[in-house]
Amino acid sequence: DLLSARSIRPGDNIAECKSGSVKMRKALTPVSPSALKNWKDYARNFLTRKNTYTGKSIIEEPAFIFFTVDNEGCLFQWWKRTRSKYIIAAYHKWLKKTGKYNQQTAIKRDGIFEHFLYECQQKDQREKLRFIKDELGAKFLLNNHNNLPHDPKVASLRDDFPMVDMHLYVNHPVFPVRAFKLPYYCAQKSELGSELYDIGRRAVTRISGKPFVLTEVNWCSPTFSRAEMGPVFGACASLQGWDGMFSFALTHHDEDLREHRAMTTLNLANDPLAGAGWRILYFLFQRGDVAAAKENIDLKIDMKEAFNLKEYPEAFRQLVGFSGIGLSGRKTEQTGISLKPGDFPEKLPENAKAFIQNLNSGKPAKSSTGQMVLYPDRGSMKLVTPKSECLVLSKGTLSGNFLSAGNVDTFTTLTLHSLDGKELKNSSKMLLIHLTNAANSGTKFADSSCRLMTDAGKLPVLIKQGKADIELKAPGLKVTRLKLNGSTAGKIAVKTNKDKSTFSLDRSVPSGGAFIYYLVTR
Repeated sequence: DLLSARSIRPGDNIAECKSGSVKMRKALTPVSPSALKNWKDYARNFLTRKNTYTGKSIIEEPAFIFFTVDNEGCLFQWWKRTRSKYIIAAYHKWLKKTGKYNQQTAIKRDGIFEHFLYECQQKDQREKLRFIKDELGAKFLLNNHNNLPHDPKVASLRDDFPMVDMHLYVNHPVFPVRAFKLPYYCAQKSELGSELYDIGRRAVTRISGKPFVLTEVNWCSPTFSRAEMGPVFGACASLQGWDGMFSFALTHHDEDLREHRAMTTLNLANDPLAGAGWRILYFLFQRGDVAAAKENIDLKIDMKEAFNLKEYPEAFRQLVGFSGIGLSGRKTEQTGISLKPGDFPEKLPENAKAFIQNLNSGKPAKSSTGQMVLYPDRGSMKLVTPKSECLVLSKGTLSGNFLSAGNVDTFTTLTLHSLDGKELKNSSKMLLIHLTNAANSGTKFADSSCRLMTDAGKLPVLIKQGKADIELKAPGLKVTRLKLNGSTAGKIAVKTNKDKSTFSLDRSVPSGGAFIYYLVTR
């Protein structure tokens, strides 16, 4: 990020504000020439400084793929957070210049005001883009507006850039007393229980034909259903054909990498559940076990429609589990079916309409590739590919082609992955992952809903008890428990016949243990 969290200091020489928060900086830059100059000065110093060891500046360094102009810096947002008098002054000046000034327009914050904010933002970002590419000569890609996924007005602003970046948090903590201090509020929502709501809201921001990445991703602790993250997110990201995903964050404290410490809500370093989730993502997304959709359904909106739309069509968002979706850009080629907002869902292909109807009526809803099936009435899913299978369920039984689970008694993710490059049915070495939940000892909540966490707890980290009877459709399999460092910790008793191998995972008994990973061999 070329601007993330820098507050305003006297030496910055910003005419309107000698000192202030990062909120004020982000609100000022699009309306203040001196604030824009300070942004350029910082970017020039940062990007052109020579590295002492390599002799190259960031501008010259090929390892850098892309930068964000202003992290979560949309003026629509920062106006609401600051109500800055400097923005109001710039608005009045703009009204007079455009001949729209009168007593009503001066005090109202309606569509005319939003058009002013849009115009300021676009002028600002185009100048920053010109400065970085033309004056500094940068070859890396740039993006902007990696939040506000729900606002169609912002889509056209993103289209000024060669790529799109977005952030995705499921149950980001809310801090009712003090920022990033206890107590934390967690909504305890599940993506599988909400029709992939948060993933879908990000998917609609993609501009077809342009690279799409998510540079902040987290199913935040203490979400009880966060075991779903690897299969659900990995399946959707692969189905959509996205280009990259990045966690936020490995840690905010380097001690977490040197010491065994308790879990914290936004850091993955000491969270065994998050670590397993990203390993599942490796198989599904980076290794490419899940196929990308062959068909894309794009939404085409013009600026007049964008200012009148509060949200994208719900049916458009829901398609994230069915096919590729995105927006038709100004200059990008159409990659599939292109529909207007009023076309949803009536003018969708029949198979897409059937998917949405099933989703809304609680019936099984299958992706266009046939690999992912959602069970909205149960908040469950299964994913079946040649080299990986995943089951996510809260209780009962669920079966894939090779992997089946029964007698599950708590929210559980079970995944099986080939380790030798062969399809599961022929693989001699597989990794089985069993996830329930993880929390620090002594974690406390205000009540049984577990939405308001009052004490984050301490070591040791505990794994939630959970049972599952496993069936694998291959005879003669052996199953070995693995510690978190990959070393072995004893065999599991397996029953086998000519068609299958069965065994039980049970953390409620000492022999079951708090294990997450299991090696399956022939």
